[in-house]
Amino acid sequence: MPSNIVRGWSANICYFHRPEPLISRLDFAAKLTHSKYVALLADDDLFLESGLNSCMGELETNSNLIACMGRTLGFRQSEDELYAWPVYENQAGYAVAENSPRHRVLHHMTYYTPSTVYSVVRRREWVAVISSIKKAMNLIEPTKIYALEEYLFESSLAVLGRSTVLSDLSWLRNLESDGATKNPTLGRSDYQLFSDWWQDSQNNAIREQVLELLSGELSQISELKDDEIREILREGFAKLSEFILMRHNQTIYRRIRFRRRVTLHFRHKFPKIWERLSSRVNKDSQALIRGGPLNMIDTDEILQSFGILMNPKDLEEISALFARRKFIP
Repeated sequence: MPSNIVRGWSANICYFHRPEPLISRLDFAAKLTHSKYVALLADDDLFLESGLNSCMGELETNSNLIACMGRTLGFRQSEDELYAWPVYENQAGYAVAENSPRHRVLHHMTYYTPSTVYSVVRRREWVAVISSIKKAMNLIEPTKIYALEEYLFESSLAVLGRSTVLSDLSWLRNLESDGATKNPTLGRSDYQLFSDWWQDSQNNAIREQVLELLSGELSQISELKDDEIREILREGFAKLSEFILMRHNQTIYRRIRFRRRVTLHFRHKFPKIWERLSSRVNKDSQALIRGGPLNMIDTDEILQSFGILMNPKDLEEISALFARRKFIP
């Protein structure tokens, strides 16, 4: 990060440049946290203040919750226009609210949608889960498993307590880049699916070590014993593996993989034609929010049809932010 930008930030922002694996950076951050709540955000994503306030308000009101998240929009900027559309639509009305830790984990892993990894979480639980994942990853590395840290976080937090997703918009996810890791469902990748790793008998020993480590760590802040947590996680990961395999084999994903291969080939061979075509597709099918002055009434109606509530003030700020084409510290 350029030093002139860092110097312009407010005093309560601490910047650390640590070129190391994600979980190592999170473990470093966990040791620095002193706030009541913690939330994880990628450096090219945005949180809305109103959404975060709603999540913290829910946690203040409901002591039975340990995590709360708002709804999500994906966005992409193209020239002078900003395109945004709802993502993670299964989050609508989603909650991991069962009384039993076992039932919470099984419910969450059977009908999986990410609902806590980018949520507002109580600090004690967030720090404990991140610390346990860091130790588990030390056992698994250098094996590359797609979204493993996310799966470990979501399942571990479900062991420790309840969570919910509000209708308030809180997270804007940048979809302009493919990300640091490639989803093996959508094409070639150095990473393997969690289901492939979990079901491979050659991984039995390391799998048991991971379960033993996680259960031992989580039992320190849970009323459950080590062996109870270990069996809950074992069942949960088996359900998650089934879910990932089912999704991977669905016809729609086979079509996506084929379409992606054709798209990459066409974009490489005919870049100018591709630019015109992709621009037209974006305008016709993805444009919920346009660059320049936004029509707040139309946008609000569209979002409400997806069960998403948005503060009009946030919409104005987003419009001004992208009109200037820069992020303001």
